[in-house]
Parts: sequence; structure tokens; C-alpha cells
Amino acid sequence: SRPDSLTFDGYCFRFPTPDDLDVLVTDPREARVIAEEMLLLGLPIPAEPDHDLLGPLTSEGYVTVIALPLRSEDAYSEVEKQVRSLV
Repeated sequence: SRPDSLTFDGYCFRFPTPDDLDVLVTDPREARVIAEEMLLLGLPIPAEPDHDLLGPLTSEGYVTVIALPLRSEDAYSEVEKQVRSLV
């Protein structure tokens, strides 16, 4: 990333899905074992920055952005509570 950049051009990654494992691992049995027995959060995959908020956040000076797909209102409430306690 460059300090004078107007776009988010830093390192972007996402975590793999079981479908990604089919591409990353040639043996389907091994891919299935990895999907079932490994925490996929330990296998970051490079990704293109594509979120609509990245431009505005970059303009405001943010250098790290974490997007978490929350699956429920309870999960959202828990994250909100934890962030408030950090701030």
C-alpha cells in the first residue's frame, strides 16, 4: 500500500470455502478431510478488494478494514458489545 493512494491497495484476503479446497487440494479425499478437521480460518486466500465501503474508509485514513459476515442478530449484538468494551 502507498501512503498517497486514493484506493485501498493493501493486502486483502478471505477465508476459504469448501469449494476453494477443491481447487487448492488436488485429492478430493484430502480436501474433504481438511474441510472437516481443520479450522479454515488458518488458511487465508488472497482476494481483490471489492467492498463498496473501502473507498470512503481509505479516504478517511483507515488502513485496516475487517469485514465479518455475521449470521444472526445475536451475533451482531455480541460483536457490538465487544467493540464498545474495546473503545
